[in-house]
Amino acid sequence: MDYGEILVTGMAIILAAIQSWKWWAEQKAKEKDIYTELLPKMEEIYSVLNNLLLSTDALRVVVLCTENGGGVPRTGKPLYSSILYEVKKNHLSPDLKTTWQKQLVDEHYVSLLLEVHTKHQAILKTEEMPEGILKDLYVSEEVEGSLVFGITVANDRFYYLSLTYRKEAELTPIIRNSVRVATAKLALALG
Repeated sequence: MDYGEILVTGMAIILAAIQSWKWWAEQKAKEKDIYTELLPKMEEIYSVLNNLLLSTDALRVVVLCTENGGGVPRTGKPLYSSILYEVKKNHLSPDLKTTWQKQLVDEHYVSLLLEVHTKHQAILKTEEMPEGILKDLYVSEEVEGSLVFGITVANDRFYYLSLTYRKEAELTPIIRNSVRVATAKLALALG
């Protein structure tokens, strides 16, 4: 190997090192951009939920998603429900967000999801609900009723909003307007 070949090989190694460093720097910049975009969206979501909590008699306001655990949901595959964001009155039991993760939905929960997806809302009365995972949760939490609203479908997930009450839930014009504004903001943040 002559001196020229050594020089060319050395230059190639240096150029490869520079390219690797550039790629690494770009990846780090993207990571910073993820948090620059993510954290304000999360802050907006919590702000919207807290505004709903304050402007309604709800005890707990949550954003949930339903997914099949990865990929596009299909028949024959299980569906799971998880709480992504939660705000609540101070006197309530520990956060449900930690326990309501990847809950396998049952027949009655699927019916609720269908109603919320097609009608964009559902009014639930615990005493009238069929036995199932959601009624079990509501009875254990002493919830008399809830209002559930569709938010959006994005990233192979169905996002929805739930407001729970210790009394029968009523969908008043004030609540309907507050939820309309909230779901529009949430759809932007989650989409």
